Amino acid sequence: MANTAGISKQLLSFIIAGDREVADDVHRRFAEALLREADRQPAAAAKIDHIAGHGLAELDK
Repeated sequence: MANTAGISKQLLSFIIAGDREVADDVHRRFAEALLREADRQPAAAAKIDHIAGHGLAELDK
């Protein structure tokens, strides 16, 4: 997530913990990275569902 937002892992940790004030542009990049990740999750879940379903179908043969 840090890499996606273009920030260090340490800064990401600070942001999540609320231990450090960060610039608005950093908050924006982090929020945008979270939105991209949220958009990606349904596609990943659909692929996992497909793979699991295929595996179970093979077992039922």
